[in-house]
Amino acid sequence: MRAAIELDPDFREGFYVRQPQRGLRVAARIYAAWGFSPAFFRERLDESALGYASIDDFLVDFWEGWFLKRDANNLLAQLWTGQHADVGANPLYHGDLDKALSAIGADTIVMPSSSDLYFPVEDAAAEAARISRAELRVLESAWGHVAGEGLNDADTKFIEQAITDLLAR
Repeated sequence: MRAAIELDPDFREGFYVRQPQRGLRVAARIYAAWGFSPAFFRERLDESALGYASIDDFLVDFWEGWFLKRDANNLLAQLWTGQHADVGANPLYHGDLDKALSAIGADTIVMPSSSDLYFPVEDAAAEAARISRAELRVLESAWGHVAGEGLNDADTKFIEQAITDLLAR
């Protein structure tokens, strides 16, 4: 996705005069394959749940529409943050992720989507196991990485229940 934006001639190494529209459109198409799950596309939720007439309409209106509203450098900064975020990478924990996670003392619900291609359940389970007061609660959803973004009622209800349960502790 980074390369799609950076290879657009309008990007000009981040010093663009206008947004690199072609690169953002390509990045949107790349992200579309990861943002939702294979089950989302297999079940045609773009049509039945979101009301798009075709996959092309969905890709152009939903994904390209979302990306074209964003600043390219901001998106690249978000990518960088995701790749470099590490709660253990600081003077207190010296890169020891286990030590950093075990230091979390708050009641915690780690809630991955069952179909998230970015943050798989296995990774979330391993992290939750290192947090003393954490519960792993998997959001069973075909909505992939965007599960819980308010796009369908079932995901929203599941998350609201988890929040209610957490606050009741």
